[in-house]
Amino acid sequence: MKVVLLAVDSSPHCKRAFDMYLKQVRQPRTSCCLSTPWSPPSQPVALSFSFVNVSGEPGEAIVQAAEEHEADLVVMGSRGLGTLRRTFLGSVSDYVLHHAYRPVLICPPSKREATE
Repeated sequence: MKVVLLAVDSSPHCKRAFDMYLKQVRQPRTSCCLSTPWSPPSQPVALSFSFVNVSGEPGEAIVQAAEEHEADLVVMGSRGLGTLRRTFLGSVSDYVLHHAYRPVLICPPSKREATE
């Protein structure tokens, strides 16, 4: 069984990554772990997911969760920062891409979102 780690929070970037997971990645024999900085919902979720609570620096926590759960793929969104802004503000997706020893799928913003 394949394990996909989906890094989520309440941002629209994560919603875009979740939608891409549902449309492009999910398969019948795929297990999905949602890596979240907040507690999982107390009610059952319509789709079956396991929740992984992480804390600390987001990039480091996602990389650690991917290793602990032996993820076959990490899926996450990106804010679409330019090179200069990414240098000063930092980029979680850039950190994960360069530090995870797992394949990483980064869902970029649409052209419209990037210009807003």
